[in-house]
Formats: sequence, C-alpha cells, structure tokens
Amino acid sequence: MLVQEIFTKIKLLWLKLRNPGSVVRSFSIASSWNAVIILAQFVLSPIVTRIYGPGEYGVFAIFNSIVFNISILGTLKYAEIIVLQDSTKRKNIAIGLCLIVLTIVSVVAMILLFFLKGPLQTFFNEPRITDFLWLIPVAIFFTGAFDIFLNVNISDKRFFRNGLAGFVNAAGGRLANIAYGLTLGVKSIGLILGDIVGKILSLIALIFSSDRTKARLQHFKQDVSMAGMKSLAIEFKSFPLYFLPSSMLIVISGHLPIFFFQWKFGAVMVGSFGLASSMLEIFNRLIPYSFAPVFLQKANELKSSAPELLGRKVYLLFLGMLAISTTIFSGFALLGDFVFPFVFGPKWQIAGEFSAILALSYVFNFVAISLSEVYNVMGRQRQLFYFTIVGVLLRIVAIAIILMINISPSGSLLIYSGVSSLAGIILILGVFLVLDYPLWKVVGFLFLSLGVVLAFLFLGGLF
Repeated sequence: MLVQEIFTKIKLLWLKLRNPGSVVRSFSIASSWNAVIILAQFVLSPIVTRIYGPGEYGVFAIFNSIVFNISILGTLKYAEIIVLQDSTKRKNIAIGLCLIVLTIVSVVAMILLFFLKGPLQTFFNEPRITDFLWLIPVAIFFTGAFDIFLNVNISDKRFFRNGLAGFVNAAGGRLANIAYGLTLGVKSIGLILGDIVGKILSLIALIFSSDRTKARLQHFKQDVSMAGMKSLAIEFKSFPLYFLPSSMLIVISGHLPIFFFQWKFGAVMVGSFGLASSMLEIFNRLIPYSFAPVFLQKANELKSSAPELLGRKVYLLFLGMLAISTTIFSGFALLGDFVFPFVFGPKWQIAGEFSAILALSYVFNFVAISLSEVYNVMGRQRQLFYFTIVGVLLRIVAIAIILMINISPSGSLLIYSGVSSLAGIILILGVFLVLDYPLWKVVGFLFLSLGVVLAFLFLGGLF
C-alpha cells in the first residue's frame, strides 16, 4: 500500500513537471537555471577574488550601491504590472510606459551625477569614485531594461529564457572581470565594466530568444499610445506611490552597511562585506527569487478562483522556505569564517566572518522575499510601505547605536544584522496580517529558526 502511494505521488509529480503551465514545472525550470548560475559563480568567483582584492571590491560595492538605489526608480515599479495584465495589448502598453520612464530616469541620473561629482566623492571618502561615475547611468538603463524583459517572459511563462539570460549575465560578467584583470591590470573599473558587459549580454539573450520578435514589434507599435500609457499609469498608481517607496527603503536600508563601513572603516571592509553579502545573495537568487514570480502568478489565480485556500497555501510556503533558509544559513553561521579563506583566498578571512554574521538576517530575508508578492496580489502596497518604514527605522537606530560606541567591524555588523532580522520578521508577519491568518504558529516557528541560527553562531565561535 505504501509503495503504491509513493508511486502515485511520483507519477503525479511527473505529470506536473510535464504540464507547461504548472507551478512545479515553472519553479523547476527557474531553480534549475539558478543552480547552473550558482555553479558558474562558484567556479569563476574564486578566480576573480584571486585577481582582485578587497579594496577593488570595495569600490565596486560603492558603484553597485549607487546603481541599485537609483535603478529602483528606473521604471517606477511599473515593470511589476506587466505580469498582472490580461491581454497582449495591455502588456504592450505597460512595456511602453516602462521604457519611457526608464529612459527619463537614466538621462536625469546622468545630469545629476555630473553636478554631484564632488559631493559624492566627499560623501564616500573615495577619490576613485570619479573614474566610473559616467558608467552609472549606463548600468541603470541596462538594469531596468533587463527587469522589463524578465517580467515580459514571466507573464508569458517563459522561465527557461529568463534562466538562460541570468546564466549569461553571471558567467559573461565574471569572464569579462577575469579578462580585464589579466590583460589590462587589476583595477576596480574591471569589476564594474564586467558587470555592465554581463547585463548587456543577458539583455541580448532575452531579446533574441523571443518568438516572432518582428511580429511582436509591429503589434507593439500599434498598441502603444500616450493615452493608453497615461490610463494604465493612473490605474496602477499604487505601485509608484507605495510599492516603489517600499522597495527603495528596502534597498537603501540593505546598503546602509556599505555607506557606514566606507565612512568608518574604508574600502577594504566594504569589499569584504560586499563579497560576503553577494555569496549569501546567491541562495536568494536560487530559491526565493526563482519562486516569487511563479508564486505571484499562482497566488493571483487562487485569489480569483479559490480565495479561501490562499492563506493556507502561503502558510505552507512559509514553512517550506523557513526550513530551507534555516538549513542554508545555519551552515554559513557555523562554517563561514572557515570556508571563505579556503575557497576565495586568505585575504578574504574577514569576509568569511561577515558571512556568518549576516546569516542571522538573511535567514528571514530569504522567507520575506518568497512571501512579499502577497502584498501585490492583495493590493496592499500601502501596508508593505508602512512595514518597510518600521524596518528602516530599526536599522537607522542600529547604526546610531554603533556610532555611539567604540566597536569592531564584526561587532558593528552583528548589531546591524540582529536588528535587520527583526525587520525581516516584521515583513513576514505583515503578510499573514494582510491574509487575516493566525499568527501564533508563525511567530513560534520564526523564533525557533532564530534560536537555531544563534546556536550555530555560538558554535562557530563568533560570540
């Protein structure tokens, strides 16, 4: 009987994998590609880190922080509404709106950066920043364009193409880093140019992997009009009004350690933080960022067809993602300071310590990313904005406390990571408040996870 039940479940899973529209198939494609991306990063990153040092990575981290903070404005979050449109015409109008907004933001950024050259150099306390300011608008445009076409493919359930583009981005960027360092010398500009090359190659992969590109362009010209874009912009105004500020606050608060470490400890510590966070972020890309767009589509369907099931499905997703994140980041908490110098070289010892400390916040950030689309599905961008403000205020308080006491870089990051974990918990609990789902079990599992990660940090010798 047990064997027959197992066989039935395997058969059902196989049927879901073969069904082009199933969540299982979509997630398996996305996660499989991200596994390939991670493999490419693990193969190529140790080569990159043996060419470039923490100082070069520090300047690259500053560049990325500026690009990320401005690129959030790139489409005013209208790229997110492409998935929500129920017709090709409305999708084309949304794409047109996004492209126009992105172009305007990129041009304005170029003008502002020209006039803010001096103040930015003073703010970051880094003279090398003036060498790459002109590349920031370029990176902003290609980041925004990549985001637009990713959402187009998500709406068409073309997850394979998005995975291919992500692989091209990761592998192409790192190969460009290596080529620059070996031929033109070890400079931070090599990391920056490699990142832009990766984005351009991935965008090309997205565009040229599309079906009937010429025919789609013709329909695009017919469908898009200023009146249509204006109407759609007004209809989905909650995205720039609430979802955009929430996203900006999340990104800015996530980059606060970069600004703080640069100001207080210099580019070497920023580089160590940058490598640590980028390695942890790989696992976010592999699972929650892979699943979130698939879940967005499924949750949108459930809200219409079976709204009573939505809360239960989200709770089951929460349990699964929390179990995965606790397992992954407990490993970093225990072994990070040993693994990093072994894999990336002895000069990255501090990055290993930072990865172990950051695991404390990433364990909840992982889950929050997985569930955050619920706010969009339920039309509760305003609540997301409020919860995000609370999280940002907590992080600002943490920075203020660190500034008032004389403490090491690792101690500073431990305080910040602990407060960030609380901010992630608030975002997760907000999801279940929006769904009007009982909180007591959710709270219990969250604190169980927190206790496990803290125990592994203690075993790893960081307390």
